[in-house]
Amino acid sequence: MECPKCGNTDTQVIDSKLSKDESKIRRRRQCTECSARFTTYEAAEEKEDSQMQTDNGSDETKETISKLSAIKISLESLCKETEKLIGKLSQETEKLMGKTGSPEENAPPAESEAEEKAEEKKAVTKKVKAEKKPTEKKSDVPESEDESDDRTATEAVLKIIRQSKKGVDIAKLKEKTGFNDKKIRNIVHRASKQGKIKRSGRGIYVIA
Repeated sequence: MECPKCGNTDTQVIDSKLSKDESKIRRRRQCTECSARFTTYEAAEEKEDSQMQTDNGSDETKETISKLSAIKISLESLCKETEKLIGKLSQETEKLMGKTGSPEENAPPAESEAEEKAEEKKAVTKKVKAEKKPTEKKSDVPESEDESDDRTATEAVLKIIRQSKKGVDIAKLKEKTGFNDKKIRNIVHRASKQGKIKRSGRGIYVIA
């Protein structure tokens, strides 16, 4: 509204009052330039337009607040769902860890494993040594029939050789003992190795 004194259009409304018939609005204004005060009368339609603008602004504000509230509720719901999912994942992880155990629990200590291997190696070494160790011959073990026969046959051959001053050959021994050629030769060979008899000539054996 223009100031009647200086013509400035920038004025402030100090007071507003509706007329008795509500057809006009009386407004007391003050100029921001010269501070002069004056009164204006405006149609009530302007008031209605102004009221409508105010109401529209209020509706927009309410709508904005409503939208923000809906967004807030959605975010809160989403946060709750997220927390639930995180809780479930944590529980599942704990269950799996309880079944399988942590890597540190499953993996045996390096020192313990090395000690076990060393003990196993010692046990194997002792076992091998025990297997290789020759068993002592017991004098009270009874001789087998074959060993007894061999000893008797050897004694018979040695007796014949001992009784012969000039010595005997294989053919003579076969004749007197009745043993076959192979058996006589084995007995003679073994007795020679043991130093019980010796060869005095070609094919002749005497007591050593």
